[in-house]
Amino acid sequence: MHITKLARTICAVLPVLLLAVSVYAADDIEAPIKSVTVYLDRAKITRTAELDLTKGDHNLLIKKLPVDAIESSFRASVAGVEGITLLGMSHQIERHLEDPQEKIADLEKQIKEINQKTKLVLSGQIESFQRQKLFLQTLIMGSSENTAKEVSKGIVDVDQWEKAYDFVGRKVREVNDSILSYSLEMEKIDEKLQLLNDQLNSIRTAGGKSTRTVQVDISIEKEGKVYLSLEYIIQNASWKPIYDARFIDKSNKVNLSYYAEVSQRTGEGWNDVKLTLSTSRPSQGTSPGEFRPWLLGAAAPSAGIFGTLTDIETGEPIVNASVLIVGTKMGSFTNQDGFYSIGSLIPAIYNLKISSVEYETMIVSDIPVQYNAFTEISQQMKRKVAELDRTIKVTGKQDIIDRFETESISNRPVQTVDELLEQVSRVDVT
Repeated sequence: MHITKLARTICAVLPVLLLAVSVYAADDIEAPIKSVTVYLDRAKITRTAELDLTKGDHNLLIKKLPVDAIESSFRASVAGVEGITLLGMSHQIERHLEDPQEKIADLEKQIKEINQKTKLVLSGQIESFQRQKLFLQTLIMGSSENTAKEVSKGIVDVDQWEKAYDFVGRKVREVNDSILSYSLEMEKIDEKLQLLNDQLNSIRTAGGKSTRTVQVDISIEKEGKVYLSLEYIIQNASWKPIYDARFIDKSNKVNLSYYAEVSQRTGEGWNDVKLTLSTSRPSQGTSPGEFRPWLLGAAAPSAGIFGTLTDIETGEPIVNASVLIVGTKMGSFTNQDGFYSIGSLIPAIYNLKISSVEYETMIVSDIPVQYNAFTEISQQMKRKVAELDRTIKVTGKQDIIDRFETESISNRPVQTVDELLEQVSRVDVT
C-alpha cells in the first residue's frame, strides 16, 4: 500500500520536472541558406528557419557554420507569434576530430574523373578546331594570289569567288568562336580542379575541421510559429563580369551578352538559393558600401581631356603651363611641344583653368567627356603686358619763390652776373 502511494507521487511530480527542463533546453535547428549576396571580395549569407515553439525561453543552436565567417558580422532577427523577445546571441568554435579518409577518397575520385574525362575531351575539341583553323588559313594564303590572277583573266566567275570567300570567312569565325567557348570552359574546369585540390590539401594537413555554432536566445509568451533569420559575412567569395560581343552577319549590329562568374571557397553549398551580385565594397560593420561603375569597351576604358597650348602671335608651344580641372586637384603640365593630357576621368562636364607665368589665365567651360573617349581642347594664349610697357606719369614740384630772398641780391657785393651765379647753391659756372 505504501509502495502504491510512492509510485503515484513520483508519477505526479515527473511531468513537472520534465516541463521545467524542456523550457530551458537548447534546441538544435536547421537553418538552410535562403539567399546570398556576392560582393567583389566577400559574400553575405542569409539563413532562415521556420519553427513551432512552445511558451517559454528557448536556446536555438545553429551548428556547422563556416569557421571563416567574420565574427563581428553576425546579425539575428526573429518574428512571428506575438510576445516574442530576442534575448541575445552568442557563438563559439567547435573542433571535429573525424576520420577524413572517406572525404579524401571522394575528392581524389572527382579530381581523377575531371583529369581523365572532362579535360581530355575539351583538349581534343580545342585541338580539332585549331587544326581546322590552320587548314583554313593555309587554304586562304595558298589560293588568294592564284584566284586574283584568274579573276583578272576572267577564268573564275566573280560571284562564285565572293560566295566561296564568304563561306571561308564564316567558317573561320565559327572555328574561332568554338575555340573561345571551349577555352573558357577549360578555364572553369581548371578553377574547379584548383578548388578540389585546395580542399584535399586542407583535409590532409588539418586532420579534421572546425565549425562555428551560433546560439540565439529568445522568449515567447505563447505557443506559435517563430521565423528566425541569421545573417553573416564570409570571405573567400567573389564574382567578376564576363562580356561577349559578337558581330551579326550581314548587318550593322553587334550582339552584346553579359554574364557573371561566381567563385567561392567558403565550404558551403549555394544550391537553389537566391543569388544577388553587387559592385559595392562593404566593410565588416554596417556602414554602406561604395558603389563603383563598370565601364564597357573593347580595351581598358579611358576617358579624359588633351590638347596643345601655343602663343597666339608666334605660334610657338607654351612649355610648363598648368592645366587644372576646376574644383579638383586633377591636372597636368604642358611638355616641350606644348602638349598636355588629363586621363582617368568619369563621364561628366568639366571646366579647365589654364595658366602660365608669362601668359594671361584662361577658363574653358562646359567641356563634355564621354566613356572611353578623349576630348581635345587646344588653345592659343596671349602674353601678359610687361611692366616696362606701361605709361609712367612724372609730376614735378617747385618751391614758392621767396620775394625777400630775391630782393636781397641787390645788397650782395658782386659786380657781374657770373659772380652772382657762383654764390647760388647747386650752380656750376663754365
